[in-house]
Amino acid sequence: MGDIHTLTLRRTKNTYSNFKKGRTINAVYYANLLDKLYSKIKEKRPGVDKKNVPFHQDKAPIHTPVIVMATLPELKFKILPRASYSPDMAPSDYGLFTNLKKYLAGRKFCSDIEVISAKNAYFEVIEESSYKEGVQALPHL
Repeated sequence: MGDIHTLTLRRTKNTYSNFKKGRTINAVYYANLLDKLYSKIKEKRPGVDKKNVPFHQDKAPIHTPVIVMATLPELKFKILPRASYSPDMAPSDYGLFTNLKKYLAGRKFCSDIEVISAKNAYFEVIEESSYKEGVQALPHL
């Protein structure tokens, strides 16, 4: 697992920053998001073999519709195995969101803007290496 994982995870802050309040993620939106991710990887890392980009998603209902399952093979990502549902094995719990929760613990916010600003500040102060460490902490299935 290399730089491409770090690059992809680092973009998480941009994805959440641009998501409109009240919007629901549906299968079409998610499939389009995967296409955008692939385009960004090609743009940012033109020399990287796109067939070997590790990709992991859980078994959330939004990840399994036909349109999404048809999009994944087109992207030719290296799909990592998915663990059965278990609260102690959620990929997001390996560093990223656990540490975000700690960072925001005890704070009170009066508006969405304050929450977004605090979240953005968190992503600015964490070390780039923490993304890679979080991915490496995933259980090997």
